[in-house]
Amino acid sequence: MNVFLVEAGKLFQLDTGVLTKRVCDLQSLLVDVADIPIDKQVILSRDGKALDSSQPLCSYGTNFSVDNPLFLFSKSNIECNSLPPYIPMTLDSKFADRLDRYHSEKPSCDILKFGAELAEDYKAYANHILANTGDLVRDQQLQRNGWDSVIKNLDKVASGFDKRVNTFKELYNSFVANKDKYQEMLAQFDADVKTLSRTPLARGITDFLNDDKLMDSIRCAKQQGLGITESMRGPDPGDSPRSVTGELTASPRRFSIYTSNTEFISLLDWVEAQDPQNSLHSLVHQCTRAMEQVNQCFLPKALEDVDKVSLSLQTPGMRDIKGLEERLSQLNQLLQRMKSIKEEQNTHAYTITKQQESFMKSGDISVLQELYSSHKDFLSNLHSNNRTLLEFYNKFSNAKKELSQNLLIRLTWVTHCQKSIYTYDGKFTMLAENLLRVKRRFQILEQINVAPSLYCKCLKEVYRRGSFSKEYKKKVTEIIEKMEAQRHVENEIRADFSNSIKGHFLTSLFKALDSSPPIFASPNAMNFDTKLFDVDKEELGQMALLFPEFADMLQVGEAAPIVMEIQEPEHTVPTMAVPPQEAASPEAGEPSRQDELAREIERNIKLDLELSHEQAMNNEYEAQIKDLNRSNTDLRGTVAALEEEIAKFKESEKQFQKVAEDARIECKSFQTIACENEKKCSAAEVTMVTMVFMVTINMTSCILQ
Repeated sequence: MNVFLVEAGKLFQLDTGVLTKRVCDLQSLLVDVADIPIDKQVILSRDGKALDSSQPLCSYGTNFSVDNPLFLFSKSNIECNSLPPYIPMTLDSKFADRLDRYHSEKPSCDILKFGAELAEDYKAYANHILANTGDLVRDQQLQRNGWDSVIKNLDKVASGFDKRVNTFKELYNSFVANKDKYQEMLAQFDADVKTLSRTPLARGITDFLNDDKLMDSIRCAKQQGLGITESMRGPDPGDSPRSVTGELTASPRRFSIYTSNTEFISLLDWVEAQDPQNSLHSLVHQCTRAMEQVNQCFLPKALEDVDKVSLSLQTPGMRDIKGLEERLSQLNQLLQRMKSIKEEQNTHAYTITKQQESFMKSGDISVLQELYSSHKDFLSNLHSNNRTLLEFYNKFSNAKKELSQNLLIRLTWVTHCQKSIYTYDGKFTMLAENLLRVKRRFQILEQINVAPSLYCKCLKEVYRRGSFSKEYKKKVTEIIEKMEAQRHVENEIRADFSNSIKGHFLTSLFKALDSSPPIFASPNAMNFDTKLFDVDKEELGQMALLFPEFADMLQVGEAAPIVMEIQEPEHTVPTMAVPPQEAASPEAGEPSRQDELAREIERNIKLDLELSHEQAMNNEYEAQIKDLNRSNTDLRGTVAALEEEIAKFKESEKQFQKVAEDARIECKSFQTIACENEKKCSAAEVTMVTMVFMVTINMTSCILQ
């Protein structure tokens, strides 16, 4: 378990048992190990995620190796802009004193042994320097990784801030777009309240509320008024107010559904009783105040803060550490050079030790002076190489110091950016919550505005559902009774048949004849719309008189009857087939039971044939689809084979072109050779013709002679 303090470049190796604990336990341990208070600790993972102190440490990973540690940051170091003091490494003066002693002493066995011991010390010190230098390179690489983690965390914080700003913008733009609509709601509010105050609750609802504690809240709300003035409530429901023309208007108290013993409860009374702590008056006041506060110049002022944060995040040269990768590459190259020097130190020390051991075994005094001189040169080289290694180490150390100071400045910038984000983030979050709260309040006002019309719709729907439920349950009851009678008849027929074959060995062959039809319907078939209250046409008609503007909405027609054809069960229980001559003939003009069964069987046969035909068609379609899929698969294989053949053909074409080119070159060479041969052949032919001519002349001369 490794934790790396980024700004100081220091690695802490902890017990792996802390992985089984929570992040807060790790923070408590770092108080003792790193001397950093818990409130000053910031711990990030490799991907830039900040560790939550309440979460298990294993939820962020289990492999926190040296190359992949958790990154620790100290707010104290960042706020104070201070780092631990830098102490350069120097070569111990004892090495120089021991080397001077070797040079001042005369050659002897003891001085050779002393030189071998000094060589081993030089070697060990070189290995120590190289190990510390490797740690410096590792620390700087981890500092780079830690800075990458910081940038990832900053990007996540900035991304979350942008999302919340965009949420605020959407809410604000929506508010501005609906501003006129909201103003109309506020202007219409008094009229909406008056409408609610003269909207009576249905008799079934009031009967339901009489058995509920909500009735007490309604009475209390009516007594207190909850901020709704009498002018907003409208006239007393018991009066008969006059309209503008002087005619009497409808009043809920005048209807027969509200008798003298029935307490009048309006829809406004019920609305006010839902939240006795917050009145509609305060709701309107808050909405009016919000409309005054939010104006067109509100958003630009708020976005100025966003621009400030954006400018701070875009500070040039702060996110990327220029030249860091090149520097780390150069340090790795220098580290390889130091390793070669260390190998040279090891070789010198090994040579001195082996030569001294060989001399001690042989005791040859003649080689003492030569060994002394060679060891003297080796020791001088060892001393010089160690000085070189120390110079290189101090360069690495200075590079780490510069990187730490650079990171400290950049971490201060990151801290400033995050503080700005958190400051303005809280502001925008609060503004967004306020706008969302105002939006919800206006949604309540909108619901209040449509409440009377929606209430009338609900009353009509309750009436429709009640009518349907009565008719439906009536029909279902009839069906259940008839089907139960049919089931009873069938069970008696089956029982008689079972008694007739009881005890026979064929019963083992026809075991399926033991079953019987179940009950047709479960009790839950009638268990719906049980909480509906009764609303009749008279009540809907009186509501239409009270609210002429909703008269069309409250009109209801005759409910459509539920038509179901039920086969009448046969009440006789035949035990044997009746001979045709003994069967009672039906009355003239009335269809017999056998004819009805025959028609039913014929209909069933037709349905079976249609289903069989459809099934055959479906099977044929499925077979065609399978053939098409198989053809597509074969076609894809053919296309792939053709593409492969085309590729082979192109390759052959390239080879043929190459052969043709070689053939053209050979043809040219053959043509050249042919020309030369032709010239030679032409000269030989001339000579041959001349010789033939001379022979002919000689032969002619001989013949003439």
